[in-house]
Amino acid sequence: MVFTCVADDVRLKRSTNANCEPRFTTIENHSACLNRSAQATQAGVTEQEKVDIVNLHNLLRSQVNPPATNMMKMSWDNDVALVAQKWAENCEIKHDGSYQRRIPGTVF
Repeated sequence: MVFTCVADDVRLKRSTNANCEPRFTTIENHSACLNRSAQATQAGVTEQEKVDIVNLHNLLRSQVNPPATNMMKMSWDNDVALVAQKWAENCEIKHDGSYQRRIPGTVF
């Protein structure tokens, strides 16, 4: 995910817009329901880039010292990526809350 936000002052806008999947509308102020900023430009991530990102991430994790005894491999999660994409497209240079990133049907 590569984004550029060309604005010094972009205000946070949360709403249940047409691009918000119904499963996210049940969570107040969910990041997946953010409006896309007019200042956002986007370059997508290809399927191969997803594989490359995860492989590199797992490689770097495998090199911790001391080595982990039971480190599980990470995998790409399209729901997590969707929420991250929506947050990035909003161009708000701060963090949202963990509740606003929650994926319905999962336990965290």
